[in-house]
Amino acid sequence: ARKLILARWSALQDNPELSEELMISGLLMGGVEWLVDFPSVMTRLEQRAGENRLWALEMLSQLYFTGDQVARDYKASYAYARRAAALPEKAASVALGFHQIAGVACDIDEAGGIALLEAAAPESGYASYLLAQFRAMGLATPLDATRARQHLLHAASLHYQPAWNLLAAFDNDPERALAHFAPKPAAEPFDEKHFAETLADHLRTEADSSAIPFWRPRPDFPPRMRLLDRNGEATLRFELTPDGRTEKILVLNATHAEFAIAAIKAVRQWRFLPAIKDGQPVRIRMQMPVIFDLEEN
Repeated sequence: ARKLILARWSALQDNPELSEELMISGLLMGGVEWLVDFPSVMTRLEQRAGENRLWALEMLSQLYFTGDQVARDYKASYAYARRAAALPEKAASVALGFHQIAGVACDIDEAGGIALLEAAAPESGYASYLLAQFRAMGLATPLDATRARQHLLHAASLHYQPAWNLLAAFDNDPERALAHFAPKPAAEPFDEKHFAETLADHLRTEADSSAIPFWRPRPDFPPRMRLLDRNGEATLRFELTPDGRTEKILVLNATHAEFAIAAIKAVRQWRFLPAIKDGQPVRIRMQMPVIFDLEEN
């Protein structure tokens, strides 16, 4: 089987046929172990990119963006996206629209990026798949599960392989597939009555005590950082009031501004059993990191 596939791959060298090249490229990049030949794929992609083939420019832009089997290089990814956008095809600006939303190699332009994807979506599985993700995540566009589902199914109808793979991973259930991108469910609401009872017991039984976390909902993972596949953290300093609320929150450091914003939003909601000294609740200053981990989210 490997010999036959590679023979056909070789035959397509001088007689390109888009659907076959895409299929075999996928097999050689991420198929069974005995068939994978990534260097061969990169050589072919570079050749087709030199011929200004849109599919190759888009695939190279994706590979360098994700760092999948090549060193991650946002500038190279953006360069391929710009080359693709210069082509005459109607759907040529999908990779550029993606970069305008991601904002790592160019200025963020969410409205412009979404407009490029919307224009290309009727004939581009890549654009439809991206719109499905963004509408499921609420990135650059409002959360819209219905339209996200429509985009995902349209991408699959255009034979866009990642859409097929995603649906197959969730038994062809688009709602479950899109939940993979959706924000985590909201935390249970703060129970003021339970807190008051616990606080009264805490004050009655403790003469001296450090502050004790009572309600700390996890922060929302910033959608753009999820898109970039980035973990991170933000270290905050804040004052804890005698009734267990957080005040005067200050960011000491953060791996990205979006992590800092999400951390502040979360910490504002936190409640503690306050520190106690000589039987009385006291105001204290605290410092702690807020961790963002994609696997935990």
